[in-house]
Amino acid sequence: VESKLRTNAEHKEQQERTERIACSAQMVAMSKEHAQLEVDLRAEITSFGGESDQKIGQLEKKLYDRDEALKDANLRITGLKTELSSLKEVLRTVEGTNTTTTEEMSSREEEVAKLRGKIQILDSKITGAKDELESIITEKDGNIAEIVQKLHESQSEMRKMHNKIQELRGNVRVFARVRPFLPGDCVSDNADPSVLPVGDNELTILEEKGSVNFSFDRVFPPGISQEAVFEEVSEFVQSALDGYNVCLFSYGQTGSGKTHTMQGSGTGNMRGIIPRAIEQVGIYKSNLEDLGWIYDLKVSFLEIYNEKIRDLLREEGSPEGKHDVKVGTDGRRFVSDLRMLPLDPANSKEIDYVMELATKHRSVACTNMNSVSSRSHSVFTLHLTATNAKHKKSLRGTLNLCDLAGSERITRSGVTGNRAKEAMAINQSLSSLTNVFVAIGNKNSHIPFRNSKLTYLLQPSLSGDGKTLMFVNLSPTEESIQESHCSLRLAKQVNKCELGQAKKNIEEVSSTSTQYGSDSSSSRKKVNDNAPISSSKRTLTKTGSTIPRLKTIKKQNKGKFKATRRSSSS
Repeated sequence: VESKLRTNAEHKEQQERTERIACSAQMVAMSKEHAQLEVDLRAEITSFGGESDQKIGQLEKKLYDRDEALKDANLRITGLKTELSSLKEVLRTVEGTNTTTTEEMSSREEEVAKLRGKIQILDSKITGAKDELESIITEKDGNIAEIVQKLHESQSEMRKMHNKIQELRGNVRVFARVRPFLPGDCVSDNADPSVLPVGDNELTILEEKGSVNFSFDRVFPPGISQEAVFEEVSEFVQSALDGYNVCLFSYGQTGSGKTHTMQGSGTGNMRGIIPRAIEQVGIYKSNLEDLGWIYDLKVSFLEIYNEKIRDLLREEGSPEGKHDVKVGTDGRRFVSDLRMLPLDPANSKEIDYVMELATKHRSVACTNMNSVSSRSHSVFTLHLTATNAKHKKSLRGTLNLCDLAGSERITRSGVTGNRAKEAMAINQSLSSLTNVFVAIGNKNSHIPFRNSKLTYLLQPSLSGDGKTLMFVNLSPTEESIQESHCSLRLAKQVNKCELGQAKKNIEEVSSTSTQYGSDSSSSRKKVNDNAPISSSKRTLTKTGSTIPRLKTIKKQNKGKFKATRRSSSS
């Protein structure tokens, strides 16, 4: 009992340390990013101001003329005031000597009144000129703000078009995330990262021979929050509720932030994709149940260690069982004797229990590159089944969230003995995954899914029936440039893979069947229509004719965007 308490205490301490380090690193990265954003914003405002140079020049000329008129008026006013003073002095002299006649006094008073009227007119003109100038400046500022807004809207529309084309093609989406510097990197506070995000879709890796650019569906800078990252993948989580096979996996070298992206740490802002996905499923599930859908949710969590499957949700103290990837009579893939737990997404204690139990059982070890390096691939799977008696439909969806073991060079990681064997098994498994994507990208007739347990398990999501997204995680350190370049080359290859348009696992249920799990083949049949579920968008069936149209729209928007940029800089 004492040993178990000590182990739990050490685990809790490690978890808190991890969260503190992650928070600290994110704060430093966000500070740097804020400073860079401020510089970029000033530069952008300067560039946008260029389009108004001609108009400003005209306004400056007009203002110069007004200033000259104002100077003349001021000189005239000064002269008039001097003259008025002289007249007053003369008046006082006349009054003193009592030699000026009444008619002369009246004439002088009329002249003074006229001068005062002229002064009032000049004051009114000066006030009008100031108001006009302020109005012109306000209008100019409004035009600049409008141009900035149009640029942002154009960029957003281009991105939506790109994502729609990728969805219709069935391309594997690829998101790249650069982690911030960590205390263990031993770099100065003003160190420059070797991998630089450039906008939302591009990044540059700096090498001795020069820089190399890569483009992906989304690129996240070091200061990005866990919440913002999850917002970008939330639609994939929703797809599982719609009846799709969905797979998100996190790839990268050891210490690049894969586990932080997938699992995160703690129960606050540092939570990763897995706990946030469960939370989102709970929200969507509640909304869909109001529409007549009844959901059944179960979770499994396994790791593939040295090509052996381990159940991460096995009861504490229970021996490890033997597990294999098998195909059932219905053609669906499953893992034998794997513990599946029912899950209520609204119950935070159940979620915490699943995550903590899996973390305790996962295989980790200390290497030169990471003090708690994951030595296995982990696959969290959310199994969803649902029925709708009103529409006589049933669906089955799966959400696979994979945290892959880190790729590494054995010479750099400093592992020996059993750890070296682990590294070799990891690299071999990742090589099998790479070969699968290469074969898919080349449209080979044979895809080597059976070459590893991981690819065989994920075959339903990688073979064209599902949706797949890859996170490539990158370290900013100079020592990691070679590994980062390898990861980016694979990610680029993966991004070219076209799996085909994903298919929903929806079936029509007859009135005699009340449960989705009924084995009667006569009680249900496959249907291709979309059920009235979470997504209000309808899948476009005429893919061949839609893609060219979307490409044309995207090209037009891109042209408008470039034209706007040119006009703003002229």
